[in-house]
Amino acid sequence: MQSQYEINKSIVKGTVISICKTYILASFDGNVGICHISNVSDYLVRSLHNFFSLGDQYDFLVIGDDGLGQIILSFKAIHPKFLKSHKDVIPTPTGFKTLKEDLDRRLKKL
Repeated sequence: MQSQYEINKSIVKGTVISICKTYILASFDGNVGICHISNVSDYLVRSLHNFFSLGDQYDFLVIGDDGLGQIILSFKAIHPKFLKSHKDVIPTPTGFKTLKEDLDRRLKKL
């Protein structure tokens, strides 16, 4: 990792260049960083497309280096509303619709 980034201190503005099932890639300052799904939110993340859009910019915290020079990023570390310790419940873009549908389906089985 370049010395200009301090682990757990440097915040970078990355442009999302790839959204995969379990991680995203973001480019910044001529580098590419990876943000694993576990570093997006403490809550269940069904799809990274619910959080990110290709070409959009987001702030990330540099949290490490994979030993091969790839920078590891965290989204949730600087967005406290995505942490379970946050006092407010934050619905996903679809709200609680999926949960309600699942509950209704389960109740019908009883």
